[in-house]
Amino acid sequence: MRSKMLGGITAEMMVLLITIFVIFSWEFGIGILTSERTAIRAAEVQGFTNIRIIDKAIVLLSWRGCSSSDAARFSVEAKNAQGYDVEFYVCTGFWKGSTIRTK
Repeated sequence: MRSKMLGGITAEMMVLLITIFVIFSWEFGIGILTSERTAIRAAEVQGFTNIRIIDKAIVLLSWRGCSSSDAARFSVEAKNAQGYDVEFYVCTGFWKGSTIRTK
């Protein structure tokens, strides 16, 4: 049985393209939507000041010290309560809170 063509694209090709799009959007899209403001708020709640976001990562987070349920990892520089400059990560998820992790 031959597949029907939809403007030169078969039904199987359309299903494959939609599947790839959904997987790509799930893996990378949610991390892109995660705001730096979320990381800054998490650091402020823990008493850090002079907070500066250095970097944002959205790929292979479980290999970079965050959990598999996180959508983004922010590298942060800030002053702690004792006045020392420190660096740490803020791992954020779309359906979970933020976690501060030390380097």
